[in-house]
Amino acid sequence: MFDVYCPGHRARVILDTSRIEAMHNTAEGPMVDWRCWCGARGSLRGGTASLPRRRDVVTPTFDAA
Repeated sequence: MFDVYCPGHRARVILDTSRIEAMHNTAEGPMVDWRCWCGARGSLRGGTASLPRRRDVVTPTFDAA
């Protein structure tokens, strides 16, 4: 499983390997072409996020009571 930014959903989504359409090598590294459940398509370069994550977003923490 991997996560990508989907322009169709306008959000990050989790995809499984069945959503991979192609994989190929480029001068910048491996590239994965994917198709979201909604039909939107995109590419993900190995070792990078499909959209930079915002630094100002705070991740909530939960205390086990």
